[in-house]
Amino acid sequence: MTEGSSTSWRCWAVLTIAVGTLGCATGGSVREIAPAPALAPSEVEQVQRTMAWRLVDEGDYDRALPLLRDLLAQYPRDAGLRLLLGIVLREKQMYGPALAELKLVVGWRPDSARAHAALGVLLDQMGRHGEAEKHHRHAVALRPSMATYHNNLGFCLFLSRRRPEAKEALERAIRLDPSLRRAYNNLGFLRGLDDDEDAALRAFRQAGSPAMAWTNMGLVAELRGRPQHARACYERALREQPDFAPALRNLRALDPQSDAGERGSRPDDGVAGGVGDRASQAWDDSDDGGGVNSEAVEGEVAPDRPVDAAPVQAPVEAPVQAPRGGTTPTATTLRRGGGERP
Repeated sequence: MTEGSSTSWRCWAVLTIAVGTLGCATGGSVREIAPAPALAPSEVEQVQRTMAWRLVDEGDYDRALPLLRDLLAQYPRDAGLRLLLGIVLREKQMYGPALAELKLVVGWRPDSARAHAALGVLLDQMGRHGEAEKHHRHAVALRPSMATYHNNLGFCLFLSRRRPEAKEALERAIRLDPSLRRAYNNLGFLRGLDDDEDAALRAFRQAGSPAMAWTNMGLVAELRGRPQHARACYERALREQPDFAPALRNLRALDPQSDAGERGSRPDDGVAGGVGDRASQAWDDSDDGGGVNSEAVEGEVAPDRPVDAAPVQAPVEAPVQAPRGGTTPTATTLRRGGGERP
């Protein structure tokens, strides 16, 4: 075994023990934990970085946050760590601090597609779609083969009421990655709001289970001002899966407005906020491949890898709970569910 492989093995052993201890041990546990192999200071740092990536991967932002802050106290100009911190702050809805961190990373590394993608997602969540679009386009230009970046751009354009352009971007994402479920889901809402229900249902079925597809069709109907049709869709979802919680919630919440029948006028459904994110991951600033160690500012921003693969958050099959009170949802109401994340 070479020295490098031995170091990697020891780091992985410590990480496995640490994660197992964090996730499994309890105050009353009598299970003995194997002692961690002794590590050099540089190996301790590697384990800490790997742990930070893994916690963010799993959506465990509360534990990732202090670890990242401790690491940044030692390495304040590490762009990869600051990128991770910005994503964690964003997912905790601490938008001001997240914006400061992600702008700093983009300033340090304007050639990082991942940094632009993360900042674009944040700006969309803040309702600043014009600014977000610029960063999504930067990400696409830097990594044109990355389907997730085309998806992000498409959803941003959707929120900006530019549906033809949004459709083109989402279809490009699907051509690049035919398995990208969040792009199908976003395309389903777009087609549904454009009155193409057959195409919407086909897209939703590509995104998840039949129950999820029919629940999202119900939400489209609500956004179009058709509560009775929405009820029929939710009931169809429950025939597919009788205990499907999102359909049950939406159906219960629909009751107060259902007696009024079909509304005479539609809401302004050009703004799709609230539609995509809890339904399947509307956005994704993840990347493909790569390792786990971030680099200093002088090097690359964190290697391209899905740091949020876990959404969240609710699984991809957790459709949106329909907005209530007759108001059109706005982009600022978007919060992520789970599944794969940025």
